[in-house]
Amino acid sequence: MAVNQSELQQQRMSAKSPQKKRKASSLSASVAPQTTVKIEVKPSSPSENPIVVSFPSGVPESLQRNASSPGTAIPLFHWQKLSMKSSSGRKVVGRDKHCTYSASAAGLAYDDRRTKLCIGVYNKAKGTVVIREAASRGTVFSLQQSIPSYIEKNGHVQFQAGQNLLSYENAVFEDFGSAKKRKALKSRAANQVELTSVIGAGDDSAVLHQVIQGEAMSESNRKAIAERRIPTEEEAEAVNGSGNTAVDAAHEAARKKFLPPYDGLAVKPHKVYNPREIVGEAAWKKVYNRVHASMHDNDPTSSIVGLIFENAWQPSILKLVKSTNIEGSDCKDRFTCALLANDLMRFYANNHKRRKIFAIDPTKKSHFGISMEIASRCVELFTTSIPDDNENGEMAHAMSKQDKDKCIVHILLLYLMAHGTVMKIPDLKFIALDLKLPVNDCAQMLRLAGCQTTKTGTALSVMLKTPLQFPRPKRIVNKS
Repeated sequence: MAVNQSELQQQRMSAKSPQKKRKASSLSASVAPQTTVKIEVKPSSPSENPIVVSFPSGVPESLQRNASSPGTAIPLFHWQKLSMKSSSGRKVVGRDKHCTYSASAAGLAYDDRRTKLCIGVYNKAKGTVVIREAASRGTVFSLQQSIPSYIEKNGHVQFQAGQNLLSYENAVFEDFGSAKKRKALKSRAANQVELTSVIGAGDDSAVLHQVIQGEAMSESNRKAIAERRIPTEEEAEAVNGSGNTAVDAAHEAARKKFLPPYDGLAVKPHKVYNPREIVGEAAWKKVYNRVHASMHDNDPTSSIVGLIFENAWQPSILKLVKSTNIEGSDCKDRFTCALLANDLMRFYANNHKRRKIFAIDPTKKSHFGISMEIASRCVELFTTSIPDDNENGEMAHAMSKQDKDKCIVHILLLYLMAHGTVMKIPDLKFIALDLKLPVNDCAQMLRLAGCQTTKTGTALSVMLKTPLQFPRPKRIVNKS
């Protein structure tokens, strides 16, 4: 019997078709139904943008899913302005039972990021993904962790590369180590060798000279080492204090943080420093207007003395005010500088020993007898922000050693300008007595400001001359 080949093929396919149908139905049943997700990109809004933070030092225990202590309080975070004068900078401050977490973003003018973070929130019910830019133009706030109780006891510790780890290890063993381990640490510290103590490692050594002149060194490295080297006296005289070395540049940067703004090219001494820039335009105008009104009285000096309560006057400032010549063309500026110096001295006396200085209340007219304009300026210039333990998340302030020295030099310069265009203080002992500081310390402060001192008998006088010259940084001489 002849069988058609095509018919056999059709029979075989028909025999397998039920199995294929079952497989196809099972596959179709295993595939999940397709859904449509709508993506919405919302415009940036400071009031709605999410705040994104990271914990590089470790996530707090209370925020971990497998927290061992369920009752641990969750950190309370506050979103604040970085400065009351600017609307762009922001900071995040959080506190729990033991630690403080803080981070900040300087603002639009300091935006140097290459990437910016956006957050997408998926709504399963609506099938939408809403994408928003993170707060402060996509910033991820890296929270720095600190322990307020430790800072209050030991103060702030500045990080020094390669040194803080060793000091931390030593501190741990000093507190918890055995007597044998502490003895070993002392022996290791006694055997440490400083680089400057090695023969041939100084600036004028033959070894360094051979390295700089070596053919294998690149020109850029050779220039960097040459700029870092402290110049000799002949080289210093050759540059005429132009500050073209790395040491001079660093010293100049530190001087600008310590002193008020100055004009290094001023021809007249009284033009070097501007008292308006020291206290700010608002504080200067308020005090100057009061002095101007007092000049219309029959006895201007007595009227100016009456502007401040008798027990609030500093004796050195009161003596200077009473001896000021009211016929001089610069008498108003001199009276204003004297009054401002008196207020700064009162701020220093009231706060330099305080562990915390709380924020100035702008609704009040004065702050411990000082006008709000001057008090706010003093807090801005002469204090450092520190975290406070109150529930409002506000930042307190304190005067560090650098802040105290900065305040003193500003007081001395205002006192110097209150003597008139001659810019000379006949004797420093009166204001040094009021500041409760040694006369030599006050003289050193003014030397750093470019003044020259002269001792005549027991009197130490100070005078500012032009062209302005600052003392050069001291060279460290190693005696072998």
